[in-house]
Amino acid sequence: MGRKDPRLVNDSKLARMRVARGLTQAQLAAMVGCTPVDISRWERGVHQMSAQRMAQLAAALECAITDILDLDGPDG
Repeated sequence: MGRKDPRLVNDSKLARMRVARGLTQAQLAAMVGCTPVDISRWERGVHQMSAQRMAQLAAALECAITDILDLDGPDG
């Protein structure tokens, strides 16, 4: 069994996309204009992000907004 990437703090879709692009929470936060704590909260599902932040995250991750929505849970 392979080692888990230390940048992957949980198995949310947003976290997997961030890590797949080689970004830390701090790096993504800097690209989006928020704090690493915000990124962590969104990845853990503790807080909901605004539509504006979704658009900024999608631009930073070079994907569609619908790609970052974790509608089916960690497997979706």
